[in-house]
Parts: sequence; C-alpha cells; structure tokens
Amino acid sequence: MTPDQNAPTGEEARVDETAAAAPGAPSSSSGSDEPKVASFPGSALFREEAVNAYLRGDRESNVLRAAPPWTSTILVVAASLVTTALVIAVVGRVEITSRGRGVLRARGNALTLAAPSAGLVDDVRASSDDVVNAGDVVLTMHRIDRKASGLDAVRRVAAIEASMEAVERRRSEPHPTRRALLTKRVALLELRIDSEKKSAVRLEGKAPRPAASAPADQRVELETVKNQELLLEDELLTTKNQLANLDSEIDAELRDPANEALEARVKHAAIPGAQERIEVIAPRAGRLEATPLRVGDSLTAGATIGKLIPLDLPTRVVSFIPERDRAFLAEGAAARIEIDQLPVSEFGAFQGRITRIGSDLASAEEIREALGDQAQLTGPLVRVEVALDDDAHSRRMAHHLHSNSLLSVRYTLRQRRLITLFVEPLRRWLN
Repeated sequence: MTPDQNAPTGEEARVDETAAAAPGAPSSSSGSDEPKVASFPGSALFREEAVNAYLRGDRESNVLRAAPPWTSTILVVAASLVTTALVIAVVGRVEITSRGRGVLRARGNALTLAAPSAGLVDDVRASSDDVVNAGDVVLTMHRIDRKASGLDAVRRVAAIEASMEAVERRRSEPHPTRRALLTKRVALLELRIDSEKKSAVRLEGKAPRPAASAPADQRVELETVKNQELLLEDELLTTKNQLANLDSEIDAELRDPANEALEARVKHAAIPGAQERIEVIAPRAGRLEATPLRVGDSLTAGATIGKLIPLDLPTRVVSFIPERDRAFLAEGAAARIEIDQLPVSEFGAFQGRITRIGSDLASAEEIREALGDQAQLTGPLVRVEVALDDDAHSRRMAHHLHSNSLLSVRYTLRQRRLITLFVEPLRRWLN
C-alpha cells in the first residue's frame, strides 16, 4: 500500500511536537489557520513564510509569496521613471553656448589726449568727470625745448599723414576693384538664373500632362535644372550682401587711422612755431577722464593727459570669443550680456544682437586696447561686436550703463539632443 502523502513525516512530526511543547504555543483547538513559527534548531535559516508554509503542509510545487506586495509598485515606478528619462533624452534639446569677455562702448571711440611736446604744466583747466566741448582748453603747458619739440611734432604729423595716404590708396585701389568684381558677379549670376528659368520652362513645355507620366530622364533633368536655379539664387543673395557690407567694412578698417590723423593734427595745431605756451585743446565734446596732474609737473612728449569719452549712451559691445566657435555665429543672432558692475541676480542681463564678426584673428594690441593691460585672455580669439537691444530693461537701466565697463557675453551656438551628450564620451572611447 502506498503511504499517504499528506501524512506527516518524522521531521514534520518532530516539528509539530516541538511546536506543541514550545512555551506559549497555541493549541490546535484555537482555530488559527496560520501556525506560529516553531523554535527549533535550524529554523533561523529559513524565511518565516517558508516555515509557516511547511507547517501548514503546503505542496512544494506551489508558488510561495515571500516578497511584500509593494515591491511590484516600486518596480513599475522605476520602469516609468527610466522610460520618461529616455524620452526626455531623445526629445529634449540643450543649448551649446560660448562665453567671451568684452567692454561696453558708446558709438564713438574714446579719444586719447597727449602732450604734444616735453614741457611743464602751467595750468589745469579741466579735471576728471568734467564735460568739455569741442575747442575747450584742457591744459596749458610751458615747452622746455621749443625747437626740438616742434621738429618732433612735425615729424610725427608727417609720418601719420604718410600712413593716411597709404590707407587712402588702399581705399582707392583694391576696394573699387572688389566692388566692380562683385557687381560683375551679380550680373553674371542673374544671367545664369534667367537661363536656368528658361530651360525649366522649356522642359516643362515638353513634358506631357500629367508630369508623372513623363520619361524618367526628362523628370531628372527638370529637377536638376530647378535645383541649379535655387543654388544660383542663394549665391546671388550672398554676393549682394557682400556688396552691401563693403562700405561698412571699409569704414571700420579706416576708423582707427582717421582718429590717429585727427589726434596728430590737433597736436600739431597746439604747437605754435614761435610761442612757448602750449594749449591742449579738446577736439570734440565728451567727458574727460584725466590723469591727475598738478601745476609744475613735467611731461614728456606723447605723455597721456587723459581720455575723452563720448557723451552718447553706451549701446555697443566689443567682445572676444574663441576662434573655434566662430563658425556657429551669424550676424543678427541673439546674445546675452552680463555687466560685471551689475550683478545678474539683482539687475538682470541685457539682450543684444550681433552686428559684426571679425574676419581675422584679433591681435594682442587690439585686445589690450579694448580690455586694458590687465586682460588675461589666452588662445586665438575673434572680435565680435554686439548692439544692445532698445528694450524696456535697457531703458530702465540706462543710468547704470557707463562706457568702458567690463562684461561677459554669452552666445548661443547651436542646440543638441540630450542623449548625444551621454553618447559622445562613449563614442570617443570606442574610437
């Protein structure tokens, strides 16, 4: 006869006897369906649920629920969070930006006033922060060596005038030639576009109706003609923009030599041939930022007396960014301007638009002239000019804006998907 499978084995009988003999163990007549865990040697090796199932006599093939119900909820929440993160990484985009240091400028450049010759200060007529008009006397001085100073001034004026003549020759020779070439290119592109349009009309006239029934080679030829027409129109637009910007490029190139020539003529005019007394005159209106001078101070020829800052509201930014980011910039693109003197958390940032991007690397002298001798910029840099937006924030903060204020400019280069930022290090590692 086959033994009853539900009959307790020797081990189970010992467990039952131990459970019955355990202090405080409930009797079988208590009516409880869930037996308590027996305290016998080795019972600490098993889960409480497993021991209870064993005492109940459950079949070993049945599934034993040992995990609490809330674990499945945690699994679902974790899976949802991972899925959401993946969707955001694929769909979401992040801006790639570049930052550059710059300075706030008015529309006119600052003009340096210098001593036309060596001499002693006789009288100081204007001090720092004074507003002077064109023709006002800023300082008078007594020339130490009139003859030598006069010769030095004449030589300086002659050298600058020779430099200006060279610049004027550059204006009169290559620029008209470039203009003529651009004009000729515009005319040639217009002729080619007109020819492509006629070819497209001719091919469309030959094609049967509907166009889809035309031979494949004829459709391909028509599509090629139309694509060529679009390319020529884009090239024509680019050439016209270059032609329109030619004058502004010339003016920008000649601005500094013109200021130097004006300064040299002012110096030359301030050195009379037969007088010992010299007057330093302001060539234009502006706010004076003067070097502290006193009567009796000795000045060398060319020593800086001060700077004339334009009175116009500073609305132009001259900045320098790394050369590697120039390919992603375009004129008219937005820029965010953060002025060092005005904390962004309190006064906010200013908005602007790019007006000019340098076509060549900025020289050390150009950076030093804009940012001062303490500028510590490294690597190849490109000059970028930005115009402040005439919005409500700029008008409200106008009284806080001062020329030559240092600042930082943030440019938006492009946008990338979030997932590419995580994949890029893996791709570099694999390569």
